[in-house]
Amino acid sequence: MKKTITMLLALTLLLSACSKPAPVTTVAEEEQTTVAGEETSSDENAGEETEEESAELTENDKIMQEIGLLKYYDMLQTADAEYNDLDKRYELYAEAEAFLLDNAIVLPKDQQMRGLIVSRVVPFTHVRGITEVSLKYLQLQDDIVTTEQYEKAMADWEARKLDKNHKMDRPEPGEDRVYTYFYESDPETLNYLTSSKNPDFKHTGNFISGLYAYNEYNELVPDMAESFEVSEDGMTYTFHLRDANWVTATGEVYAPVTADDWVTATEYLVEQDAPTLWLLDGVVANLREYMDGEVDIEEVGVKAVDEHTLQYTLTHPAPYFLSMTTYSVMFPLNREFINSKGEDFGITQPDGILYNGPFICSEMTAKSKIAYTKNPNYWDKDNVHLSEVNLIFDDGKDVKSGINGFESGTYVQSSLRPSWEDFDEYVKKYEGKAYASLPNSTTFALNPNYNRRATKYTNKDEQGLKDTHDAIMNKNFRKALQASFGRMDYLLQTMPKEVAVGSMRNIWTYPELVQTSKGEIYGSLVTKAYNKLTGENKDLADAVEAYEDKEAALKYIEAAKADGVNFPVTLDIIAIDIESYMNRLNSLKQSIEANSEGNILIDLHVMNRDEASAILFGTQNPAEKDYDINWFAGWGPDYADPKNFLDVYNPVDGATLNTLGLDPASEAVTASEE
Repeated sequence: MKKTITMLLALTLLLSACSKPAPVTTVAEEEQTTVAGEETSSDENAGEETEEESAELTENDKIMQEIGLLKYYDMLQTADAEYNDLDKRYELYAEAEAFLLDNAIVLPKDQQMRGLIVSRVVPFTHVRGITEVSLKYLQLQDDIVTTEQYEKAMADWEARKLDKNHKMDRPEPGEDRVYTYFYESDPETLNYLTSSKNPDFKHTGNFISGLYAYNEYNELVPDMAESFEVSEDGMTYTFHLRDANWVTATGEVYAPVTADDWVTATEYLVEQDAPTLWLLDGVVANLREYMDGEVDIEEVGVKAVDEHTLQYTLTHPAPYFLSMTTYSVMFPLNREFINSKGEDFGITQPDGILYNGPFICSEMTAKSKIAYTKNPNYWDKDNVHLSEVNLIFDDGKDVKSGINGFESGTYVQSSLRPSWEDFDEYVKKYEGKAYASLPNSTTFALNPNYNRRATKYTNKDEQGLKDTHDAIMNKNFRKALQASFGRMDYLLQTMPKEVAVGSMRNIWTYPELVQTSKGEIYGSLVTKAYNKLTGENKDLADAVEAYEDKEAALKYIEAAKADGVNFPVTLDIIAIDIESYMNRLNSLKQSIEANSEGNILIDLHVMNRDEASAILFGTQNPAEKDYDINWFAGWGPDYADPKNFLDVYNPVDGATLNTLGLDPASEAVTASEE
C-alpha cells in the first residue's frame, strides 16, 4: 500500500507543479452553520465525489475529509511544488496554514515553557533559533547575570545578527567549567536517526555532529563539512569533509569520519523504516524508489565520491537543504559500528553509540543522572567551554527544587514561579538580576482526538462518547472551544504577566522561521492570509490574545447546536500530578467551563508523569491515544522552511498525525487525486 500511495503522490506532485489543484469543499463542511461566514471555493463542484469513489474511502479518510485535512493536503502539495519563487512558496504555505487555523483543526496556544530567570550562564552564548539543544559555545560566569548585563548582551546580539563583523562584548571564556542542571524526562533512545523526540535529541544533538550546525548567532556554520558547493540548478550539493574522528564512550578513537557514514545512515534509515524518513522523502533523489525496493543504494542521491567528498542529489531545488543537515536524520553512522551493535544500537547507555560531536555521554542512569564529558577529539573543542555536564533528575513535585539548587550553587540557573506564595519576596531578592527568557521556536497546541478508540480514561457512557466525537468533528464546536480557552490565566500559573503575554502563540509555525525577499516574516504572511480567508481582522502575531472571546464562544455554541451537536459536551484530558501542570490544567478547565457557560466541561484524569507521557507523547499508535484533547505535544523546527511545521499534519505521512487520533490516509485518498 505504501508503494502505491507514493507513486500516486509523485504523479500528483508533478501535476500540481503545473497548476494549482482545485480546493476541496466537502458537503459536510458546507452544511455546517459557520459564524464567520460561508466557506467559498473557486470551483463550485470542488470536492464532489462519485458514489464509487466515496465507497473506497475508509472511516479514517472520511474523518479527514470532513474536518478539512484533505483540502489542506492539496494546499500543501501546491506550496511544496513551488521551488523557484521563495516568496510565492511562503505565501502558499501561509494560505495552507490560514486554512488549518480557520478550521481549528489544531488550536495553537503557546511556546515552550518560558519564565523569569536567574542565571550564571553568560547571556547569548547558548545556541538559539532552529535547533536550541546544543551546549557548544555556552559559557558560565561566577556572578549572577544582572538585568543590565542581559539587556546589553541582547542588544549586542541583535547588532551581531545584522552585522557579522560586529564583535560582541563578552568575557573571555577562561578555564572550562562544570554545568549542572536538572532534567524531567529520560530519553527513550540514543538512536539519533530514528527518533524525532526532544527528550532524545536534546542529548544526541550534543553527542553527534552533522555536516553543518547553528552557532550562537543563529548562523549556519561548517561542522563535519569544511565547505560545500551547489550546482547551478540547485539540485546537487557537494560537501568537503574535514579530518574528524569517531570515538567510543571511553574517548578512544574508533575510526575516521568518512563520506560513507552518510551513505550508511541512509541505508539504515530505510532498513528501519524510520519515522523520521518523511523529512528526506521527496527531497533526496531516488530515495522513495530505494524505499520501495525499485533501485539499489548506488542509485540514491547520496554518494561517497571519496573518503572526504560527499554528494547529495535532490529531486528538486530545496533552498532549505543546508539547514536540514543540522538535524539528526542527516547525521552520519559508522558502518562497522552499526554492524557490530545490531539491535543494541542506540540503547540508553554511553556505549550505545559512537561520538563525533562536542560531548561524550559518561553516565546515563534512569531517573537519576545523565552526565557528559568534553570530547577531547572534537575538531572544534576550543569552542566548547564546559568540561562536564551533569543533569540531575527532578520529578517536578518539589516546586522549589530549582531555586534551592541554584541558591546552593549547584544549578546554573532557575526560574521564579508566580505560583509560589513568596514569589514577590523572590522577585525583590533578585531585583536587578532576574530577566524574562526570550521567545522560542517551539509551538504547543490543543490537539483534538478525531477518532478516539481507547476509552479507559473516561466517565462517559457510549452515548456520551458519541456526543463528544460528533462535537469534536464540528468546526463551530472547535471554534467555541478555542474562544472559551483563557490562555492568559493558563500561562500566568507558571510565569509573570510580562512573560505570559510574550508566550502566547497564535499560529502553528514559528513566525520568524523564514522571511520574504523584502524582509517580511512568515507570521505576517499567515495573518494576511487568515484575514483574507475569513474576512476578519485578527492580529496573529505572538504576544496577542487572538482567540479568547466569550461572546464569540457562545455564538459558536449556538451554531454548533444548529448543526446537531448535543450539549453539554465533556472532554477528557489527561493530567499530570505535578503542581505546575495541575495549576495550568485547572485554569484551562475553569476558563473553558465559565466562558462556555457550562456547555463545554473538562474532566481531568490525573496520573503520574510517566503514565501521562506514554499516552500523550510516547505511543505513536493513534488507537492508543486515550483522550479527547492533547495539550502536551508540540513541535520545534528541524530546518528553515514552513514545510517543516505544516507537514506534520499531512494526512498521508504527517509525523504528529497520531496526536489527532488519526491513521495515515488510505490509497483511496491519493487515488482520487489522480
